[in-house]
Amino acid sequence: MITYVITLAVIILLVFLYHRSPEKYKYLILLLIGIILISVAGLRYRVGTDYNQYTANYKNYLHGDWKLANGGLIFIAKITSLINCDYAIWFFAMSALTIGLVIYVIKKHSTTVGFSIIIYMLLGCWHTSFNAVKQCAAASIILCGYYFLQNRKFIRWCIVCFIASLFHVTAILMIPVYFLATNKVGKRNIFLIIAIGVICFFSYDYLFEVVGYLKQGEGVTKYNSDNSQNSVNILRVLVACAPVVFCMVNYKKYDFKDSTFAIPFNLSLLNMVANIASMQSIYMSRFCIYTNIFNIFFVPILVKPFKKQERILLYGGLFVLYFIFWYYDLYKCAETVNYQWIFSR
Repeated sequence: MITYVITLAVIILLVFLYHRSPEKYKYLILLLIGIILISVAGLRYRVGTDYNQYTANYKNYLHGDWKLANGGLIFIAKITSLINCDYAIWFFAMSALTIGLVIYVIKKHSTTVGFSIIIYMLLGCWHTSFNAVKQCAAASIILCGYYFLQNRKFIRWCIVCFIASLFHVTAILMIPVYFLATNKVGKRNIFLIIAIGVICFFSYDYLFEVVGYLKQGEGVTKYNSDNSQNSVNILRVLVACAPVVFCMVNYKKYDFKDSTFAIPFNLSLLNMVANIASMQSIYMSRFCIYTNIFNIFFVPILVKPFKKQERILLYGGLFVLYFIFWYYDLYKCAETVNYQWIFSR
């Protein structure tokens, strides 16, 4: 656990320096932040619930025939094999892709770059990539489509989702999210998102069939298996609900007609509903990896309208609350909390 705490402390220090440095140094500090996060993620050894499975699959990615479902994984394996045929290099490349894209998009679109980076860590998005390697890579690619949501470019959003599906085929399910995200905030859209959540809550068996069809039988979890029936920790669901609840309590401070607010709000609402709808199945809740990551934009936006002194208190309070969740989320997973460097193998 000490590795994670030290990493967080160093990132906070660099964020502090970032916001107090001249523009010419900001890119250097941001690069250093990226290098640290990528290095800790990419140089891990047997850290993450699926680490051993990925090491076993590496040879299939390297020597197997190209196929659409895992095309991105195969591509990374073949490119990294030019350096050395070692799964450790593949892991590092996947981390570089996943985290590098997130840092880039945060720089491009966040209203408060440093706070978004800290939220990225504390929401669990960073260390989740130690477990759900493929899906987090897909989520980072989808995050790159945020610009296309803001500018309502549906075809380009579809292309981004297709590229993401080369790393995890379920990313293709994010295509219709475009219409929910870009709709005006209003009773009809809110009702539609909630209605979809209710339907999904009572349709687990059908959803498992859809995922099974998309995966074409590869790595599919059955509806009646133990993994599919495990419930999600209630704290994770509450954390997913927090941004929307906070927004509703302080709704007078926000302009819901402004697309730069409406789109992240819709995505956060969708994330809240998706977390509630999938709370009875850890397996189904993995879809929330695609929606949760957009909160790295929404949480800073929520703080922005407040006065300076209020913002300072909010930043402090949000950090404490998210830190408690982050620490608990790491600590409860034995495969993740006991960090080892690849050099110890």
